[in-house]
Order: sequence, then C-alpha cells, then structure tokens
Amino acid sequence: MIGINNTTGELLEGDNYLHQCIRVLITTRLKSRRMLPALGTNINDYIDSGITADSEPTLKVDIIKQIEQYIIGFIVTNLKINVDFLDNMPTFTLDLVGEYDANEYKTTVTI
Repeated sequence: MIGINNTTGELLEGDNYLHQCIRVLITTRLKSRRMLPALGTNINDYIDSGITADSEPTLKVDIIKQIEQYIIGFIVTNLKINVDFLDNMPTFTLDLVGEYDANEYKTTVTI
C-alpha cells in the first residue's frame, strides 16, 4: 500500500500508510462523510462519557468491524483498549494486532 501522509503531504508506504488508514478510520465519526456514511466509529462518544465494562466490548466490535470492512485483507486478531488521563482529558490507546496480506501487523494508535 502506498499513499500520502495527511499532515505533511509526503509519500507513505507499507506499515506507515496502514497505520494512518487505521487511525483515520477509527477517528472518523460515523455519518460524517457524505459519500461513505457507514465509514467510521463512535469512539468520540466515549471520549465524553468514558469507557465502562459494559461499553468496551461494543466499542471493540465496532472498531474491528470497521477495520475489516474498509481495509480489505486485514484481519484483526487482538485489540486492547487502554484509557489514561492527561490533564483531566482521557487519552485512548489502542493496541492492535492483526494480519494483512498474510503478514503479522502490530500497531498502537493513540487518540
């Protein structure tokens, strides 16, 4: 995979581009893209309300479903969500393990 870095405009390839795709997919609000209203997650709702033991499985399923639907060939094998507070603001860290094109892929996405 190759693409363009959405902040610098430089060429991105391989794992760096895949990481950016996952980050954009996770941080995009559902129904915010007119041509792709089903693209994205509701993670922004959890930033305000927090993740509880009841809501974490739902969020995980939502993230996994979106990644596997929009990044063709990616299979999520493990997803761990951590919440930390920095200056009274929640920070979500997602540790993602999966397979892409028969290769293991690991990344950490911080929101």
